[in-house]
Amino acid sequence: MAGSTTTTLNDLLPEIIQEAMFVASERSIMRGLVKNYTLSAGSGVHVNVPIYPVQTAAAVTEGNEVTNTAVSTNTAQLTVSPVAIRTLLTDLARTSAASNVVADLGRLFGEAVARKMDTDLTALFAGFNQSTTGTTKSKCCFNRRHGLRIAPRNCI
Repeated sequence: MAGSTTTTLNDLLPEIIQEAMFVASERSIMRGLVKNYTLSAGSGVHVNVPIYPVQTAAAVTEGNEVTNTAVSTNTAQLTVSPVAIRTLLTDLARTSAASNVVADLGRLFGEAVARKMDTDLTALFAGFNQSTTGTTKSKCCFNRRHGLRIAPRNCI
């Protein structure tokens, strides 16, 4: 029996990808610490995002006017790079397995992407910093098929 190809099993690819993306987003520990940006088609591999300064709120006395706070932004240019994982699924393996191989592969691949995301982001912890005035911030990015992640959340 010949091995499966994307031509013979192309109807399974969206299911595997959907399951993998769901599992990756749910299993990643770091996902909650980053801000998501959706990339539009044709936006290229470089994306410019605004970096807002940290602001401070103050208590006011009722009746007193609140002063205006000027907010100016800097821009960070992020470069998107792909992350991939691949396996060969044969017709025989798919039809003879006791479990749902498509769902299992999606879960397995999603967990691998989540670990990669977490590993990449935690490796950047040493580079995160903030000056005493709140004007210096570090950034990092991670691409997941359709979006990028930027950390830490409170600086962007």
